[in-house]
Amino acid sequence: MMSNRTSEDVARRAYELFLARDGQHGRDVDDWLEAERQLRSNGTPARPVHRSASRSRAAKTTARPRARSVNVEG
Repeated sequence: MMSNRTSEDVARRAYELFLARDGQHGRDVDDWLEAERQLRSNGTPARPVHRSASRSRAAKTTARPRARSVNVEG
């Protein structure tokens, strides 16, 4: 168990790892496990990832709304 680390600390670090990969989806479990490993190994979070404005916009725009099915009777 990680001493004095909360799931919020792990989530924050995992999100930083996600952003460092340019916001590519599909590796959330890998990011979470790596964040736990990093926090456990050195006791302090790694230095925050600095993002450029284009990366933050890209991360925000990668999620697309799901198409809604419409029941049309004709």
